[in-house]
Amino acid sequence: MAGSFKQLQIKSLNTLSNEDEYIDGSCEILDNLEPDGVESNPKWSPAQQHLLKHNTNYSDSGNIKERVFHVQREGLNTDFDHGSRSGTDYFIVCEAESTNDDIIVSTTTNSGSNKNKLTNIIKSDSNTGFHGNPNMQAFSLRDDQQFILINESGETDKHNPQDFDGDKSFMFMNRGDTVGQILPPTFPTLTVNHTSEEFSLDQFEKAFPLGDYPGILANRDRFIGVIFAYKAPSGEYIKQTAPYIHKIDGLISGETTSVFASMTNASGESSGDTSVTNGTERLGFSASSETNAAGDVTSIDSISADLTNERFQVTESINAKIKVTFKIVSRSFTNMSAAFTIEVKKGGFTDQYPTVFSYTTQPYQVAGVPVGTDFTVQSDSLNLGAGDYYVIVNANGNWNSLVVRSTLFEFEITTPVTNTATTNNRVSTLNFKSYGTDTGDVFGHSSTNVYNNIFRSSSNYYPSDELIIDTGRQVAHNKIKDFYGFSGPHIFITTPKDTFDDALNEGTYYHIANFTKTSSDGLLEFKDNESLIVTKEVMNNDPFSHHSLSAYNTKKALNRVWLLGLVTDFAPSNSAFYPGFLAHTSNGNESTTILNYDASKDFNTFDETQVFDKPLVCYITVTLNIDGKIFTRVSKTFLKGYVSGNTKISLLPSQIGYPDRRATKIEFIATHNTGLQKIEYDLVKHPFLNIAYNYSEEQRITTEVDNSVSVPATGTSLASNRKKLYEPGKVRVSSIDGYTFPLQQTYEVDDMAISCVDNIQEASQSSFGRYPVTVFCQNKIYGFEFGEGGVLFKKLMLISDDYGIYSRDAVTTLRGSIFFLDKESMYVMAGNNIQEAHRPIENIKEPSLSVATSDPFAATLGTTDLFKGYFAGAGDPRLFSDPNKNRLYIFKGGNYTPLKSFLVYDTRYNSYYTSSQSYKDLFLFNSTPYGFKVESNTIKIYSLHDLDNSATSTEIKLSTGFMPFDTTFNYKKLLSSVLQGNYDTNSNEFCFITLQGKRSTHNDPTTLIKITVGKSGSAVSQDGIYIKSNRGSYQSFRLLIHGTAKITTKIGQTLFNYLPRNAKIKI
Repeated sequence: MAGSFKQLQIKSLNTLSNEDEYIDGSCEILDNLEPDGVESNPKWSPAQQHLLKHNTNYSDSGNIKERVFHVQREGLNTDFDHGSRSGTDYFIVCEAESTNDDIIVSTTTNSGSNKNKLTNIIKSDSNTGFHGNPNMQAFSLRDDQQFILINESGETDKHNPQDFDGDKSFMFMNRGDTVGQILPPTFPTLTVNHTSEEFSLDQFEKAFPLGDYPGILANRDRFIGVIFAYKAPSGEYIKQTAPYIHKIDGLISGETTSVFASMTNASGESSGDTSVTNGTERLGFSASSETNAAGDVTSIDSISADLTNERFQVTESINAKIKVTFKIVSRSFTNMSAAFTIEVKKGGFTDQYPTVFSYTTQPYQVAGVPVGTDFTVQSDSLNLGAGDYYVIVNANGNWNSLVVRSTLFEFEITTPVTNTATTNNRVSTLNFKSYGTDTGDVFGHSSTNVYNNIFRSSSNYYPSDELIIDTGRQVAHNKIKDFYGFSGPHIFITTPKDTFDDALNEGTYYHIANFTKTSSDGLLEFKDNESLIVTKEVMNNDPFSHHSLSAYNTKKALNRVWLLGLVTDFAPSNSAFYPGFLAHTSNGNESTTILNYDASKDFNTFDETQVFDKPLVCYITVTLNIDGKIFTRVSKTFLKGYVSGNTKISLLPSQIGYPDRRATKIEFIATHNTGLQKIEYDLVKHPFLNIAYNYSEEQRITTEVDNSVSVPATGTSLASNRKKLYEPGKVRVSSIDGYTFPLQQTYEVDDMAISCVDNIQEASQSSFGRYPVTVFCQNKIYGFEFGEGGVLFKKLMLISDDYGIYSRDAVTTLRGSIFFLDKESMYVMAGNNIQEAHRPIENIKEPSLSVATSDPFAATLGTTDLFKGYFAGAGDPRLFSDPNKNRLYIFKGGNYTPLKSFLVYDTRYNSYYTSSQSYKDLFLFNSTPYGFKVESNTIKIYSLHDLDNSATSTEIKLSTGFMPFDTTFNYKKLLSSVLQGNYDTNSNEFCFITLQGKRSTHNDPTTLIKITVGKSGSAVSQDGIYIKSNRGSYQSFRLLIHGTAKITTKIGQTLFNYLPRNAKIKI
């Protein structure tokens, strides 16, 4: 009996059938079967079990293993080998500690009894914030350099900027056995001074006839800016200090530096006392002497004391500095606002006469020290014309009584000079000195305790200081430069300027040296010709390199590190200070002399007997205003201090800089006597450099105890320090070395940047050459176009504002196309063309067949959504590509149970199918995909390319859709059919083949044919299966195959012979 013939070629999962066209091989279940053979006529074989490549045991069974990344690393590896560690590969494991939500990043140990077991390399604590649902990204930029990003992944819906907690984002770099944050805060330990050589004009011209003189000519006061910096492998200069404005003394005259005229009141003479009661009185002189720099009495014709009229007289114009030493003999004041002013007036002592010098007392001088304490004040250089001058005391209205005595009134005269005949010229040479045992380390000291005292123990004040972890979780100072590949520190200077402000506001700095120790004390002399400075290399502006960077996501593209959704952890408040301002201390003990005490500078200019040679603790807070949002950083450090019993004075930096022009204020809570004092300074933007600053030419010291001030609360400070700047639309791309992130390689998109892919290898196959990198955002897609002449990218092009990406790992490339997931959707993009790819699978169900115990042929399909389920609940949908086998894996990652089946798209066969071999995550190494799962306190890693030959059979599930065989819903009678292929089973294993028919008048299908392949006690191999039904007519038919089949099974096409009802048959 002849009928109509239809050939069924099983092709793919596809749920688009409306029962009117699906004889094309679409299936509702196609599980654990893979296509094989030619693309036009594939056979389907049971998917062989993947080979277990590695076991890693761990004892902390309570920890949840979230992700595994396999990366190359030189010297420490597993090679997925239980017995050896040959090769250059290893893997990183992301764990969530279930007891307190800490995040742990682990790797395998190298040797010994714990070989191949996990050991922590990064562990969060209260400083880094809790990570209840952590996410990790990791990759190798090169064999000896891996990057690890950890953050929170708590989203249960499409990712939004509002859901992301940037404060929990941290990025690390790993090299060898060492892990550190990218570009940690470091301080070169150099200081600058100068020495001078003197030459007469005749000597100078003979020695340097062509003007090729060494050093910086100092025939007048000159100022230069000095910056120390490291050089990254990319060539950028980073970790730049704020400029230090160094003054080089001016003209030398004669045989002496200066000539003095002194007028004194002996301490025992009462005639020198001046009684003042809320008004003005003159200070008298009881003796006069004039001396040179050596202290020899000499005659200075230009100046003399008039003891009778309590004044001094100048007979010709002079340039001089005035120094006054005074003491309070007795006092009684009405309130703490009491003060008095010492003034020098010309021509008279009443208000109508001009004041040439004035000094007003500070509160501590009035009430904070004992009566009889000497105070010394000094003016800048003054021009005093010929005339009479009076020294007066002017008290405000808050005194009952006041008696003041001047014990010294001295002039340091620079011009004119009457006892010399020649004028000499000076050439100044810059000297740089290093403190510590390894130039360029943090505070330059080899003891790990130093760093611990300054930062680690005070991590409540600044948590991002765990830079390079070594024994005892301390900083290994001698590894810093080697770890990061730095050279330096390098030294940059400005050309000499005439004023302090000119040097401060200069933006061009020239490279003069890479510091190397030339003697035991680390002295380096700079003797370049001043005119040659401008021929040196110009320093780049600092690219925010003091800040620690991380991101919402990080990817490797074009062999660079991409930070998508930039997260900035601002630098410690003192990170860019000129290192000479901080106390380099070996232990932080106030009784121990600091390492970088400089006797020529570190003394109280008001009392030279007070030297700043001890470390005093200080808390420094910087405030930044970023587009109206306020951020603060609180650091604990040590300043240079004077310590004598309970008398303690802190020397504050006179030149303060923070390495971000957006900083607005800095606050010091510094030690003074037995308490603290708070001093605040406003910061201003430097006109050229990336710093905010507050500079003074005068010394800054603490002056009083403020009882209302206390140490910053650790909890409040910690909360402030945790707060990071998250910029969802910012994308920053590293230099080729991966260490630095140049400012000019910062890009901004008008959406939340989530992920990116590069297409450089596919340029010949498509138009991707124009956009070598595609950035996917929440609701938009951008293409990055290559630039020229050192510009990495010249243009960002909006490819689409109709599509976005669902999560970090929801995009991949395969065979010249980009696949990405959006809300319950998958798309494929080639060039600017975006097409839907999810339609055939959007209603796919879990590959479930419920089989009745009494009747294995009574199979019912599951109803739980598979594809839509990837987007629902905990976890996030991910895409993963296998370029060698042209397969795309669609799966769900994250912390959830039980694991969902993987959905595989085979681009070679244009087929979708599922795999029951599910993994928690997939990673690629050497073009081979691997999957990991956790079983019985063991991380198990499987190769998806290597097969386990010990497993000879596996469970399979296949269900076609209901097939009408034509475009009508007419009833049809199935005459006979042939299932082509080989059907093999092992002994005591069975495979069940069922053919069902369906009528619109019935809710459930009818089983028409039951075939069992298998036998108890022996294996079965059956070549082709003939089936025939005599069960009446049906509108559509469905084929089901399930059970356990040998991996040698090949399911081919099926030929159906059917007869439409009421058809006339010719015999």
